Amino acid sequence: MIRLSLVVIVLVAFTACATEDPSEFARPGPYLGIAAVGAGSNFKKFADEKLDDGVTTGGIHALFGYKMWDRAAVEIAYEGGMNFKGDVTEVDVWNLMLQGKLLMGGERWQPYLMVGAGYGEASTTDPRTSQDGFVGRAGGGLQYYITPTWPLFLEAGYTAGAGDMDEYNYWSVRLGVMFRF
Repeated sequence: MIRLSLVVIVLVAFTACATEDPSEFARPGPYLGIAAVGAGSNFKKFADEKLDDGVTTGGIHALFGYKMWDRAAVEIAYEGGMNFKGDVTEVDVWNLMLQGKLLMGGERWQPYLMVGAGYGEASTTDPRTSQDGFVGRAGGGLQYYITPTWPLFLEAGYTAGAGDMDEYNYWSVRLGVMFRF
């Protein structure tokens, strides 16, 4: 499903035609963003509690970014408020990441790829199974500029942990808005 969504996003972005001056939308500078998150679990540790096969939840995503050039940006992103409920166990997940974006368009429609790394935490109803540590994220998305200051974005990605967090992987889709200064 995520692969199909990404293909559709990229196809729409590359076939869209905009008549505006690309410099309006590709200019460097800081921005803030907020998004609603839909996420699905892929937790290996809780297979017997049905948390390994796509239990879904919602959450929030907030970011501060800086577009360095017309094709590259760096962001500090928070994602949290996600509560995955299984038959017995609940898992609350949040993370804070530094991520980079490679943008592939310069006008109103801007598809992009992203990769990031940071700190994550998974708290469960059993404190012995709560973990924290390194997490990484990879994905892609599409920005659509309503105006040069207000882009909307839709992105999909997969977050995977390492070490203690290696059993708390999940996929997510974000729909949000940014404000460019």
